[in-house]
Order: sequence, then structure tokens, then C-alpha cells
Amino acid sequence: MLNSKRYIIYILSAFILTLLLNGCTNLSTDPSNPDQNNIKFEIISPLSNSNVGLGWLEIKYNLDPSFSLKFIELYINNRFEKNFSPKPNGLPPDIKVFIDSVLLNSKISYYLVYYDTRGFSIKSQEQKELLVVNTTTVPYAPFKLEVTRLSPTIINLSWKDTSAYVDSYEIWKKEGFNGTYNLLKTVDRNTFNSNDDDASQVKDFYYKVRSLNSIGYSNFSTEISSNGTGSSGSLIPPTGLTATALGTQVVYLKWSDNSADENLFKIERRTVWTEYKVVGVTGPNISEFTDSANGLQRGETYIYRVKAFSGSDSAWSNESSAQTFWYDLIIPKNLTASFNSAEGVILNWIDEDFANTHFEIERKFENGEFLFYAMIPGDVNTYKDSLVQQQHFYSYRVRATDGQYYSRYSNVAVVFTGN
Repeated sequence: MLNSKRYIIYILSAFILTLLLNGCTNLSTDPSNPDQNNIKFEIISPLSNSNVGLGWLEIKYNLDPSFSLKFIELYINNRFEKNFSPKPNGLPPDIKVFIDSVLLNSKISYYLVYYDTRGFSIKSQEQKELLVVNTTTVPYAPFKLEVTRLSPTIINLSWKDTSAYVDSYEIWKKEGFNGTYNLLKTVDRNTFNSNDDDASQVKDFYYKVRSLNSIGYSNFSTEISSNGTGSSGSLIPPTGLTATALGTQVVYLKWSDNSADENLFKIERRTVWTEYKVVGVTGPNISEFTDSANGLQRGETYIYRVKAFSGSDSAWSNESSAQTFWYDLIIPKNLTASFNSAEGVILNWIDEDFANTHFEIERKFENGEFLFYAMIPGDVNTYKDSLVQQQHFYSYRVRATDGQYYSRYSNVAVVFTGN
């Protein structure tokens, strides 16, 4: 009987031991109950004996697996700094801390502590002897470099910069697009505009700016010329841009194309309150554009520039502005031109506008340019041109004016002064 009881106790003990062993095995393999040996938690950067800059510092780390993460604590110099909860999607948080200037030139240490939803925790390796410096990167390139002529010999240059730490700025200058850049001057970190006192308006100068700190130089800004044109490389910019309002919703642009290798031009427009936006595109070797039906408003001042693009470069013109009309004058219609040897060229057109006070007549000889030729009262819709040479082609166009605004041009009438 005693042996039977001992046997039963032995069997029960073995059964209980088996259950306990199975329970321990399940605990170590159940994903919801990880143990320390199954979690990889390590700091990637910054590491011991490296430099960290002032401002926001991102601590990069590796946590795998992360499904049961509750939060991560950050300790700096063995003092609790902050805890970071998982992102809304459950992924590990980004850990960023602001390094204040009071720590400049000192050395710090830090570590992280992981906590899961069951209270389990792991401490990362501690990173030591990190030197706090002003910055660990070169500055960004200055941007929005602009020129303003103050006198026939003085130009002001201004720029913007978003770099965290800059020691100084260098201003470089060259004469002519194909000239060689030389250092003009160096200014301190708090300077965002400076004058060039030797910038004769009869010459064309180009400028660019870069910043400097203890790590190195930034890239140069885009360059800009003394007449407002600019380039990001070797493409010669368009010049001589003019903008002329032709109505309440029409502005005519004309420029000089100085490059032979552009692929296209983009026409950009802004107001004094807005940034530039593209309102048109033309192909290469084009030097004019009419801006219409692009949201123009009557009586508004618009500022334009034209940008040329090659396969790897861009360059932009000077700015030019125009104010659209408050009202439109009706365009003269159905202009005709006829010739007879007794009277010369006779022009006729239809006038449907009672507000105009005069008509302007322009004439072109053969393949030349249209030039102002005559002005006549607004109640007259015919004109005789007796000052023509026979056996030549003449072209004419007419527009109305009330002394303040002009209508758009009529159609062009061409006549041959011969039999």
C-alpha cells in the first residue's frame, strides 16, 4: 500500500514537473512575452567620442522586435531627460533632443531605456565622451540673391540663409559673363546685405555668395548680374526683358535670346504679394510672349521674368513689370490698304469705339520693323500715305488711344506700290 502511494506521488510529481517545463518553454517563445535575449536594442548614432552640434539632435537606434513597446526613456549625463511613446501606427518613436548652448564645448553621455507593455525593460549601451560643438555640418548655400542699384557706381546685394550656424559670408564678383570670379569681400555672420561701391553701370558684373563655418564652405548661391539676370551655370541668360500692358487682361513680353543651346523658355509671373509661378512656355530661339487668359486682373501690377533651360542648366532674365488697364479700347477692325500712283497708299478701317481720341498708324518698309508713322483724330477712319516709293512692299497697322490707354493693334495690311 505504501509503495502504491509512493508510486502515485512519483507520477504526480513527474506530471507537475512536465507542466512547469512546458510552461517555461511557452513563456520564452510566446511573442507577447519576450525575454531580454530575444530583443535587439542598440544605438546607431551618435556614438561615443563623436561630436554633436547645437540644436536638435536625432538619436538613431535599432529595436527588434518592437510590437510590445510601451515607451523609451532618454537619459543624458545619467539624468532622466524625456520619454517617447510609439508613433500612432505602433512603430518605434523618433528620438530628438535639443542640445542647448549651455553645453557648448562640454562632453556629454547618454543612454536609452526600453519598456514593454508588461513592464519589462532593457537599457542600451551608454554612449560617452560626446563633444558638443557649434555644428557638425557645412552651412546651406545662401539663396534669393538679389541686386539693387543705388547709384551709377554702387550696387547693393542681399541674400537669405537658413543655416543653423555660419561664421561669415564671402561675396565673389566677376566682370562679364565669361570673366573670372574673384573674392570681393568677406562679411560677418549677421550680415545679409552688402554694397559694391565699384560697380559702374556701363559694365556688366556678376555676383555669387557662399557661407563658411568651422566645418567648411557651403555651395555657392546661384549667380546674379548687375542688371538682375542670373544663371546657375554656363547658360547665358536672356536680357532686355520688357513687359507692356495691351489691355485689362493682356501683357506683351519681349526679350533678347543670347544663348544658342537652350531647349525652352519658361515665363514666370508674380505680384508684389506672391511668389513666381509659370504662366507660359515657349520653344528655343523665341523672344516674345503674350500673357493672356492666365488670371490677369484689371488695374493690377504684374512682375515678369523669363527663364531659359538647357539640358543641364538654367538662366533667367531681368525683371520687368506692367500694370494692366482699367478698361479696354475696341480694336480697329478690317484694316485695308490700296495703292494708286496719283494718291499713294490709302488706308481704311472700321471704328466701333466712341471713347478713343486718336488713332496711331505704324508702317513697315519691306522686311524691316514697324515704326510710328502718323497720329490722326479719333473720328477719322481713313488715311492717305503719299510718301511711298514705287515697286516696294509696305505694311501698316493701326491702334486707338484715348491719351491714357491703347487698344491692341488691328490686323496688318500689306500693299505693293506698283502695277
